[in-house]
Amino acid sequence: MERVTRFEGMEARQAYFRAVEAVEGGTCSPGGAAAILRITRQGVWKLISTGRVRAWEFYEGRGKVLPEMVDVSVRDLVEHGVRTGRLAKPEDAGISGKWVRSEIERALGVDSEQLAR
Repeated sequence: MERVTRFEGMEARQAYFRAVEAVEGGTCSPGGAAAILRITRQGVWKLISTGRVRAWEFYEGRGKVLPEMVDVSVRDLVEHGVRTGRLAKPEDAGISGKWVRSEIERALGVDSEQLAR
């Protein structure tokens, strides 16, 4: 199942930003995704390409092979991390985003104090 939303051309730039802002649970870069799951960026791309997590890609010019920007669903990452046991504690992964912490709390059914233990 394809879960990548692709935006091409400069006229689609604002649509890309609106789509990413509307993602429930927020988004992060592939590097942030790797930190959340304690995997490599290559592993993140595999999750994206196999449809395990949703991603949004922006290509500045039509027909370009590599995207200029990529955002990955934090909610999908956290849920995948819980299922696979790969989820990093925010402080261990150097993750400071409140949305990431709140998604981890939501997925695990705990609050910030319990996460710190």
